[in-house]
Amino acid sequence: EQQGKTVVLVSEGNKIMGALAIADKIRDEAKETIKRLNDLGVETIMLTGDNQAMAKEVSYSLGNIDYRSDLLPEQKIEAFNEIESKDKKMFVGDGINDAPLLKNADIGVAMGNGSEVAIDVADVIIMGDDINLLEKAFNIASKTRRIVIQNIVLSLIVKFLFLTFAGFGMSSMLTAIFADVGITLIAVLNTFRLI
Repeated sequence: EQQGKTVVLVSEGNKIMGALAIADKIRDEAKETIKRLNDLGVETIMLTGDNQAMAKEVSYSLGNIDYRSDLLPEQKIEAFNEIESKDKKMFVGDGINDAPLLKNADIGVAMGNGSEVAIDVADVIIMGDDINLLEKAFNIASKTRRIVIQNIVLSLIVKFLFLTFAGFGMSSMLTAIFADVGITLIAVLNTFRLI
């Protein structure tokens, strides 16, 4: 346990036959992905049911991220709610014990190879088991937001311009229809940049 492992005793009847030391294997890409997410402004805190020693070891291997350990599912929800944030809070998990928090988080993200319960209650499902896809999802969301804002601003400018022209009698019904349909097509074409 001091090495960050969970110890399970094996017995036959009342006689202890031995002990197994179990530890999660940290994915090679996890540390780098967390670093890149932190660079994007995403604060990372680990909420785990594992013991203090194991949580500390995992935290260290991921770049000394903040963590809370020895949490039952309802305690994870309490710890999550205590985290202060100006924006929405997201929880990433894959186990049965993560399901209640995945359901209650602002954004619940389940890993595709996780438990069925976690996948059922999550808002977002990362297909496969590649944590790098989480960073890709952030990049897609950021790009989508920029394109939506561009489309709204462009539409409002064109509509206001043609409304002004119409107010001074400098626009016909045909040009107004053309502008309306044209700006819709431009917005759709701009959206294709996501692909």
